[in-house]
Amino acid sequence: MTAICLAGGVFLLPAQSVQLERSILASAGTHESAGGMILTATVGDLVITTAVTQNGVIVLTQGYQQGALVKVGLEKVEEWMVHYNIFPNPTPEVLKVELEVNKPVTLKFQVYDMIGKETNIPVQTHQVMGSYLVEIDLTPLPEGRYLLAMQDEDGHTLKTFKLEKVN
Repeated sequence: MTAICLAGGVFLLPAQSVQLERSILASAGTHESAGGMILTATVGDLVITTAVTQNGVIVLTQGYQQGALVKVGLEKVEEWMVHYNIFPNPTPEVLKVELEVNKPVTLKFQVYDMIGKETNIPVQTHQVMGSYLVEIDLTPLPEGRYLLAMQDEDGHTLKTFKLEKVN
């Protein structure tokens, strides 16, 4: 047994333990290391606690981490929207949005960073009918995670896609 003392209490870790894998999606944070210790902190999301022992190495995580993007709000569902898909994701350059609609519609595409701020990617507006392919050049953006909002002509969000820009 290994004991870890923290302000919140004492944790006893057997030779085997449970580890919950989560991805981090946060608007701010830090990753620091010193003296063989590593501290990673993020802002937002749900609290999760993990403790792992592997070959005498103790890994303890207490933070604000989430496994999936949670969007607060409602997306408008339209009967005329038959199919949509984005690819490649992650992408180093051009993101493609594949659409199929069964009536003429004007759609607007806007890229936001993970805190909801508009990026320098120009807003694209397209008149769409039938099968349609939209290409969005993400080359100017630094590597990271972004949101692509697809809106109708009245400004209602139809779909928000989570995308990753790689170099």
